[in-house]
Amino acid sequence: MNSTDIISQADPDNLLAESLEIAISGAMYLSTVIKDDGFFRYRVSPITDKTLKGYNALRHCGTTWTLLDVYQKTLCSDKVLQAAERSLSRMYDEYFRSYQGLKHVCVISETKNMIKTGGAGLAILALCTYY
Repeated sequence: MNSTDIISQADPDNLLAESLEIAISGAMYLSTVIKDDGFFRYRVSPITDKTLKGYNALRHCGTTWTLLDVYQKTLCSDKVLQAAERSLSRMYDEYFRSYQGLKHVCVISETKNMIKTGGAGLAILALCTYY
């Protein structure tokens, strides 16, 4: 029996409850790896517990949206909402820039030399979920 068979035979109510439980658990974890300044602690070595290189706008915007989406759907914990708000604040400060005048806002890369279309899409989802 493969995973598709197991899912198709599962009780839909139980599957929904389990999925929400997993989502809440993940959001609670994410709320513990965001620092006071709104940056997440990504790519951690399990051996040394040191933070590795690789932070970027796409990850930041996507994780922010995830926190907001789980909170909106479950109202699981104010800790998740507070973490998301710190992340939103960092997103505004770090990644949003005016493009072609004030009519357009874009998400820029961490090196500040390119527009991140995927980051912009995820940022839009995060903002729509929050507001």
